[in-house]
Amino acid sequence: MQRKYLHSPSTENRKKRETIKLWNTDSGAYSVDNGTRLYQSHPWMMGVRTDGTAFGILFDTTWKAVLSSTDEKIDLKSEGIPFRVFVIDRESPQAVVRGLAELTGTMPMIPRWALGYHQCRFSYQPDSRVIEIADGKEFHGDAWPDAAAFPDFTCPKAQQWWVGLYKDFIATGIDGVWNDINEPQINDTPNKTMPEDNIHRGGNGLPEGTHLQYHNVYGMLMVRSSREGILAARPETRPFILTRSNFLGGHRYAATWTGDNGSTWEHLKLSIPMSLTLGLSGQPVSGADILVIPAFAEKPNLPGGIWREISLVDGDQQDKYQATLKIRGGAIVPTGKIIQNTTEESLDPLTLLVSLDENGKQRHGDSQSHYGQWHTPGQRKP
Repeated sequence: MQRKYLHSPSTENRKKRETIKLWNTDSGAYSVDNGTRLYQSHPWMMGVRTDGTAFGILFDTTWKAVLSSTDEKIDLKSEGIPFRVFVIDRESPQAVVRGLAELTGTMPMIPRWALGYHQCRFSYQPDSRVIEIADGKEFHGDAWPDAAAFPDFTCPKAQQWWVGLYKDFIATGIDGVWNDINEPQINDTPNKTMPEDNIHRGGNGLPEGTHLQYHNVYGMLMVRSSREGILAARPETRPFILTRSNFLGGHRYAATWTGDNGSTWEHLKLSIPMSLTLGLSGQPVSGADILVIPAFAEKPNLPGGIWREISLVDGDQQDKYQATLKIRGGAIVPTGKIIQNTTEESLDPLTLLVSLDENGKQRHGDSQSHYGQWHTPGQRKP
């Protein structure tokens, strides 16, 4: 077991030891090991000193590891071979993040349409044909679509097979791709992923190794091949890929989200620092799930009060694939022009959706209507 320490007594004191496990895990509602194992592994830590200067430490290992910190040291214990450690010491946190980008690269611009809210929908179809993609015995496991085979993305033959799949998909008019369950998550194994002694063949500079070495980068290698396939099929447009599992540096290939959170106020609050810290790890495009009650839910546990269906886009209530949008009685929700990137600025009027509470009272709008609309002029920030 390899161990690296960094002593930094000049940083602000930490009240307790903080530990995370670097082993990509399907952690529904962040429940595995009390949330210390999540969907991605970032062997990276940044600290800010009291004088505003900052430092970052990158541990250059993909192996299963534990990263912990106190007010005296940062400690990474890996189950793999010796590895390099990069220390970035600069005048500010912003400069440290730039230094990280110098090491891991930057994310190519995503398509404009991908900036904003996304709606997720999935379906699977059976496939009667198994494609042999590499020498050796295939590994099969139970995942969302039941029995599944898992490509070895370290193997050039498997990579090119995966790249070639996208030609037909893109020809149907698909704009973006979601790679999910790629920790990989497997239901019918004791550790909920591949056995740690599974062999990845390697190639093109990647050595043959066990799953203990390649588990944390399985998702990143997958989305790298996905991006290559989409670019080959449609080189004139920017690809968009969304992934659940990734590794430090994987932002070059895909955007991400914070995984399967719970529909709780606690997790809603957590979504903000999680997205911000992903940004501090070099992942600029990320987001979090928000509460959507599935249509098949018989007795959804909504907060108290009355709820009314509303429509924000013409035809959305007739589209069976659109989620039902509801507003709580007593709530006031501002809506406005869709802004899709940071260069846009809108001074158009806002529309306030003012919903009556169960007593039929509201401050603005028509008290006889189910929900009223109130317009207010847009204001420029001083």
